[in-house]
Amino acid sequence: MLGKPAPDPYLLALSRTNCDAALSWAVEDSLAGAQASEAAGLKIAVLGKAPDGASDWPHGVHFIDRISDMVPRLAQTDC
Repeated sequence: MLGKPAPDPYLLALSRTNCDAALSWAVEDSLAGAQASEAAGLKIAVLGKAPDGASDWPHGVHFIDRISDMVPRLAQTDC
């Protein structure tokens, strides 16, 4: 199994939990993690401020200040 930015760790977790990637979130703190999440088909939240080079990050990434910022997003998810 390859590590991030390959999607392998996320694909294994999705397989073991029988969750749908399109309904699942990854909370990351690095570009490599966000790339792995995108490759696995997950929605992505990145803990921290959007850097100046935010265009390097996957499309649709949500930058959050704290983990509690995920609560409203998780309330909209069925998985």
